Amino acid sequence: MTTLIIILIPVFLAVGIFYYWFSWDIYDTFVKRRQGADPVCASCHQVFEIPDYICPQCKTVHRDLTKTLEHGFFYHKCRCGKRLPRYFLLGRWRLSAQCPHCRNSLGIHSENLSYLVFPIVGGTSSGKTAFMNAMIVSFVDEVAKNRLILKFPFSEDETLLARIQEQGNKGIPPHKTSERNPRAFCMHLTGPKLKQGKQIYLYDPAGEVFEKDDSLGRFRYYDYMQGVLLLIDPFSIPYLNRLLADGLKEQEQTFQVCREEIENYYGRFINGLKGISQIKEHEIHNAACAVVLTKSDAFGLESRLGEIPRQNLMKKMPGLSREDAMDHLCREHLKYWGMGHLLELIDEQFRVSRCFSVSAFGHQPAPAMPFTPVRVLEPFLWLLNEASPDLGTLLKKQPPILEKQPPMHRS
Repeated sequence: MTTLIIILIPVFLAVGIFYYWFSWDIYDTFVKRRQGADPVCASCHQVFEIPDYICPQCKTVHRDLTKTLEHGFFYHKCRCGKRLPRYFLLGRWRLSAQCPHCRNSLGIHSENLSYLVFPIVGGTSSGKTAFMNAMIVSFVDEVAKNRLILKFPFSEDETLLARIQEQGNKGIPPHKTSERNPRAFCMHLTGPKLKQGKQIYLYDPAGEVFEKDDSLGRFRYYDYMQGVLLLIDPFSIPYLNRLLADGLKEQEQTFQVCREEIENYYGRFINGLKGISQIKEHEIHNAACAVVLTKSDAFGLESRLGEIPRQNLMKKMPGLSREDAMDHLCREHLKYWGMGHLLELIDEQFRVSRCFSVSAFGHQPAPAMPFTPVRVLEPFLWLLNEASPDLGTLLKKQPPILEKQPPMHRS
């Protein structure tokens, strides 16, 4: 009996130690599941399970920190002598991290964080960059007020925001995007009422990439995006283009129209999406699609797709929300303009879609006349609500405040 007890004691100790250690792994897995998505690199767009961690003392990069057991279950000993935590509960999330593929910094990295990825799709001169700039400024200026904290993981994005704001105040239109595979514009949201931090990525590739089928294979973020902003220049629609041909010709020096028809670059976008996401012919992508009609300030379009016709429609149809009213107006006009088939394709290929009408400038550009964006925030807030209902609810009730902090540079 004594011999049996002597034999069983180390067995029970070993089993106990194993389960104790295993419970830490289980908790790490729980944190990862709660996060809902693997980390995403804003530079190379790769998704990975575990980033490379950096020793805060000697800056040595450690790969597979969570898997090495060389110096014990709970800590890994760096060559400088610094003990680095292997587990989330021990403070691993405090370590600086970098992408294991391109070695660029991940900026603000937390393991209690979800990534919200939104690419902007549109042809050359469809108004993508102007829309994205106006949307970001509106998000910071009008939504970022209290309860949530808005940070910029990278100093480049905060610098870009300041430049966008300065140009907007002076009425200077943005330069056309030239990067065919750009880094994401990143924003980080946290707050006491937000259970999990959110890292928002916005991608604005040059419109030329949608002119060739073979240009879209590099956009890995199509595979894990939660929503897409599909921009349509109304004046590139054949019906309107013919109807307004004289006026467009008179203003061709100052008013640029998208040179590609929406159905062409949308088809290439869908082909690229299917190739990257391995979606079969009749499968639905789980992302939400915001169809955004740009340039509503031009040629009287606001009188058809603006605030007044929206209010009139809501009076005729009591109970209709503002979003539903705008969606109804845009869809009816798109169908009238011959785009009904496009709407059917979008509804068939995405989990949910909604139409919006916006103006990035609020008026035709004029020297020293500040831009006054119109409704540019509506499609973005709708996508955020679709991708993360907890964030969407808080944004509607308690918009966030902008917090100044020393952000990291991309290395």
